[in-house]
Amino acid sequence: MELSSIQMFDRLRAAILAVALMATTGFAKTIHVSRTGSDVATGTLAQPYATIAKAAATSEPGDTGLIRGGTYVLAAQLEPKSGTSDAARITYKAYPGETVLVDGGSGYVATFSTRSYLTFHDLRFTTANIEVGAGMFYFEASKHIVFQGCEFFGMPA
Repeated sequence: MELSSIQMFDRLRAAILAVALMATTGFAKTIHVSRTGSDVATGTLAQPYATIAKAAATSEPGDTGLIRGGTYVLAAQLEPKSGTSDAARITYKAYPGETVLVDGGSGYVATFSTRSYLTFHDLRFTTANIEVGAGMFYFEASKHIVFQGCEFFGMPA
């Protein structure tokens, strides 16, 4: 059976649209983090990373960092990459039904310098930072950063 020129055009258009969609959204993946994981692992459910920092370093637009319950004391402040749009945000969230505490120690939890399209969901954040002008997060020229269902506590008054 031979295709008409209209059918060939429709198939070509569909193929171009599929390639364009893959190029803009990439292959979003779930990156797993667990206190019992390893940062030399693959970040999968079977081989999770041990730190949120490793998940942040390996994430790409559209990815979700799914974090198992526990306290994650940061060795250094997080500097997550940016998403590229509302449809290609990078999301970090607690594993359903589990409590995740991200502890910045005596420093910032995260720095957002020219970052955008990030979502943090159902996480708890704390820091003991008491320096003048201290805070949990540092924002500079950033936009479209969302905290949903998160808790913030622990900074001295």
